[in-house]
Amino acid sequence: MHEYKIRVRLSETDCLGIVYYANYFVYFDMARIELLRSIGITNKEMEKRGLTFVCAEASCKYLSSLEFDELITVITWIEKLGNSSIIYRHSILKENGKEAAQGYVRDVLVDKTGKPVIIPEDWRISLGKYVSSTNN
Repeated sequence: MHEYKIRVRLSETDCLGIVYYANYFVYFDMARIELLRSIGITNKEMEKRGLTFVCAEASCKYLSSLEFDELITVITWIEKLGNSSIIYRHSILKENGKEAAQGYVRDVLVDKTGKPVIIPEDWRISLGKYVSSTNN
């Protein structure tokens, strides 16, 4: 599992200081990018290979609100590593440890034409570090 901490910024909240629901997906995205970066799969590396990940499906279950200036932890793991797709699971924890949200994102690796391609073997090996069927 990969952990990513972020402090909720004012621009991510509504007039009551509560995180706007769509921003949970931004937190998921930031955590996935950091997970990939931690194993050397950077945007620069993808560009060099003419590849990119695109989101094919996403979902979020909201359990508790997040507030301005709260330090949150996004826990991310890979539920399934397919031929050309990855299903990431996410859990967002509040400062007090209470789970605020659960979600998933299915990304597909595509070439410059948008055609799905097989995930390179060296990436598969690195991604294997985060494959798990359960969280926490």
